[in-house]
Amino acid sequence: MKRWALFIALSGCLSKNRFEENFAEEVCLLYSECEILDLEGYSTARICRQDMTQFTDECGEYDTAKAKACIQAVRSSSCEDLHERGLPPACNKVCTN
Repeated sequence: MKRWALFIALSGCLSKNRFEENFAEEVCLLYSECEILDLEGYSTARICRQDMTQFTDECGEYDTAKAKACIQAVRSSSCEDLHERGLPPACNKVCTN
């Protein structure tokens, strides 16, 4: 999915399922661009996306605003950011149990 399409999708309501799809797409795209899919345990971007779509399985309280912030943070992350800090901390706040 193109980043423009993700921007349009994020401008409206971001359900758990939509967040999960966007999160998986953005993270796996970042892993691919940074050439670390294999280091993260994925042989393909498709397998990465399948695995990442289980992010909200244990989600108690879901926060739409924090979900949007997470997607934006992943989208703006560089390979250097990923190497130094991992995925953005904003993504740890999307779901609370």
